[in-house]
This record gives sequence, structure tokens and C-alpha cells, in this order.
Amino acid sequence: LTSAQPLNAMTKSTSCGLVGAVLLALWAAVLTGAVTTNQTIVDIMPFAPFNLLCCFGSYSLLSIGYSLFTFGDADAAANELKREVQEAKRDLAAKGIKVAEE
Repeated sequence: LTSAQPLNAMTKSTSCGLVGAVLLALWAAVLTGAVTTNQTIVDIMPFAPFNLLCCFGSYSLLSIGYSLFTFGDADAAANELKREVQEAKRDLAAKGIKVAEE
């Protein structure tokens, strides 16, 4: 085996799956009554998956919005692309193909 990671390293997906399995087991234990706890928690637990889904959706939207807000300009890449377009237009013109100018 040739790998950049040691064999005992836990990947992000593995750790996420492990945390999810533990939370699912705790949720099921409280829901089925296998774990005794205060009545308020028992009343709230059926709605926990929906609350987690709402939190995940909010986090996702905020994360995407922040990434879009802080997205940097790529001036060097834009200039390179413009140069390549001009070069392609000259190449096409040399071959007798007319390209509309903007």
C-alpha cells in the first residue's frame, strides 16, 4: 500500500459517520426509553432531526453566502483570458474566418 495518509488516520467522512452513528444511537435510546432522562428532553427528542436539518440548511446558506460575498477578483486570469481571445480571433482571421468585434 502506498498512501499519503497513515493507515490509522481517520478521514473526515469516517469521523462524520461515527459522530452521526453515536447521535443516532443516543436519539433512538431516548426515544425508545432505554435511557431515562427528564421529561422535557423526551418531549423535544422527536423533533431533533428536523431541528438539525434546519441548522444544517442555515449553516449551508450562510457558508455559501459568505463565500460569494468574499469571492476575490481574478484580474490576472481575466487579462490572460482576454489575451487568449484576441489571439484566437487573429488566428481565425488568418484562416479567413470573420469574427464579430464587440
